Amino acid sequence: MRYRLFYDHRTMGDILMLVYEPGLVPDKVIPGREAAFLYRGDTLVGVNFLNVSRIIRLRAHGMIATPGEELLHVVNALLEERGVAPLPPTVDTGFHVLSVHKVEEHPLDERLSILTLFDGKKEIPTVSGLSPFQEGDRLVAALPGTILRDGTLFESAKDHGIPVEAKVLSPRDLALGEEEGIPFHPEGYEDGEDFYLPKEDR
Repeated sequence: MRYRLFYDHRTMGDILMLVYEPGLVPDKVIPGREAAFLYRGDTLVGVNFLNVSRIIRLRAHGMIATPGEELLHVVNALLEERGVAPLPPTVDTGFHVLSVHKVEEHPLDERLSILTLFDGKKEIPTVSGLSPFQEGDRLVAALPGTILRDGTLFESAKDHGIPVEAKVLSPRDLALGEEEGIPFHPEGYEDGEDFYLPKEDR
């Protein structure tokens, strides 16, 4: 099950947002005392849990990539009250550490690079506007189907016929700095590891 949780009291107030389908704009809201359920037709696209600090104290400032057991317990109790399937624990956030196997110039845009990345088992092609890249570098990238920090969904695409199967992320993309034109280089990871999961869970 794909989902992502977001909480930032400074910008959203005391609302915990659950996103299932970021590409769908809701056209129906079913309000409740503790949560509002957002639908597109008959498809549940998200849930806004209201005044959530009455139930659990959150220190998050944005995306919650790996919700803990206590948070999942609270969320699932509220979902099950409305007959909605509970959220499973996160076993893959979609954000993975990859190494750069090959760097090529883009034939149509000098601002872009064609990259061949490696996850420890297979090569992954993509295009990126970040720089610089060097062969052997490790970076963090979102894989297809990943809900990003800004709430959008990354999916496979093509850039002038070139497959884009990963989105290379900057420190700003990961909320680890303000730099947005350079790739973030993690330390202490192996190719293919999930960037957000604790070491024992990887």
